Amino acid sequence: MSVPLSVQLPEWLIEVLDREARRMGISRQTVMKVWLTERADAKQGS
Repeated sequence: MSVPLSVQLPEWLIEVLDREARRMGISRQTVMKVWLTERADAKQGS
């Protein structure tokens, strides 16, 4: 199940997300999901 979430991010972070999204050929939203999931998984494993 997914829950909608609205966040405000600094411009520099949006630029980083957009660069990574272009590099990977995916959307900004997908980059955020991947990064957040990786971080959460790492925290649960520690």
